[in-house]
Amino acid sequence: MRTSSCRLNFVFFLMGLLYIGCTDHGPQTNAPQVTTGNMAVINPDLFRFAVNLNEFTAEAIKEFGVVYSVQYYDVLKAAFTDKPELGWSKILFTDSPSNALHTKDVVAPATSFFRIYYRAYAVLNNGSTLYGEVKSYQQDKSERAILEFVGVPKLAKPYHAGVILLDLGQKPIKNFGVVYSYNTAANQAIKSVPTIADKSIKFSYEKVKIPVGGAGIGFLLDNLADNSINEIYVRSFVEYTDGAIDYGRYIGHAKK
Repeated sequence: MRTSSCRLNFVFFLMGLLYIGCTDHGPQTNAPQVTTGNMAVINPDLFRFAVNLNEFTAEAIKEFGVVYSVQYYDVLKAAFTDKPELGWSKILFTDSPSNALHTKDVVAPATSFFRIYYRAYAVLNNGSTLYGEVKSYQQDKSERAILEFVGVPKLAKPYHAGVILLDLGQKPIKNFGVVYSYNTAANQAIKSVPTIADKSIKFSYEKVKIPVGGAGIGFLLDNLADNSINEIYVRSFVEYTDGAIDYGRYIGHAKK
């Protein structure tokens, strides 16, 4: 009986040690998190950005806010990235970095653009930087194909042209290309907003596939016979299978 009793006491002793070992680690903490909130358009000139901070200890954050990059319809207007970090444009939040949702209204970084890529960030006092997920806002909500002319037209042969497909849209494409209007002397008429009724270069989308967001395609305005011109306007167009036509937002222009 004494042996059995000692064994039982020893088992209870071990169980007590295991219980203490399992419970004596103190409170568990989660890793700090920076979450990107959705950008809101208050009006065309005012945007609202949001940052959500979670699981940060007091005095852990040196600064926080949003980094962003703007992609324009004129793709050569400025460099952009779809993964912005510090070093690109930033919006610094100045309120206390508490564990909460923070918002800031700012003047719109641009009033005419294709897309804004943005994400939240927090610089910690230990020198490290945390980022939230990348989000984007596209200004054009029409679900049309977005094809844009690239660069600045030349005023002498060879007349190079190029287009880039930024968004395929929801409607099936039949043809795409560029339309243009030009003159060879300053006193001649010219259209600053050319349409399909003017001169054009057209490609079948079925035969000439153009990748979305890629390098685009280049070609020559080989139906332009004049060796030199005084002024020219060029813009892209997309023709759908239902006969409707959409034009690019950017118009390339050159003049002597």
